Amino acid sequence: MTTSTNGAASEMRSPLSFSMPTRVLSGLGSLAALPEEIDRLGGRRIAVVADQGVAAVGLLQRILDPLDQTSLSTTILVGPDPDVTTAERPAETARAARCDLVLAIGGGSALGAAKAVAIRLNNVARIDEFEGLDRAPNLPAPTIAIPTTAGSGSGVSRVLVLHEPGRDTELIGLFAVEGVARVGATPSTEEPVECPEGGARR
Repeated sequence: MTTSTNGAASEMRSPLSFSMPTRVLSGLGSLAALPEEIDRLGGRRIAVVADQGVAAVGLLQRILDPLDQTSLSTTILVGPDPDVTTAERPAETARAARCDLVLAIGGGSALGAAKAVAIRLNNVARIDEFEGLDRAPNLPAPTIAIPTTAGSGSGVSRVLVLHEPGRDTELIGLFAVEGVARVGATPSTEEPVECPEGGARR
């Protein structure tokens, strides 16, 4: 039971529960573990989903260069605030390439689109069919997230947010995971990376 400021009693809401089954690798040099993480998760055909700004400043290439290039099946660049259509395009590309692992690189927008791709790799329906709590019948594909910004928490959460035009609210899905998502540190801890003029630090 709770009491309001005017002294009136009100019913206590049911307690909420949440789970964050994400292993985090952090600190200087942690990005060097990326090839090992890919091998451990059995990634043979990788769908790279990355922020356009990360690619523009050369950071994306620096992350991908040490990897086995034959395993990089497709690379998709994502702009800010992806909607359903924006998420569906890379999902279909990744499905056509028969990808088995998603490598997400960038800010919250790229990581969100990558989650949609991971869900769609193992589920046939459009991503908006899975709006709500654990609506996808199959688990998402294994995903490695390399966040290049801080703040959204997208790299460690199991929440997917898409900005669908014409809606008063965002499209939000909370999906089950296998606990295989990984977060690696960015390689920019020793060398600064400049954003292009007009680019946003998201």
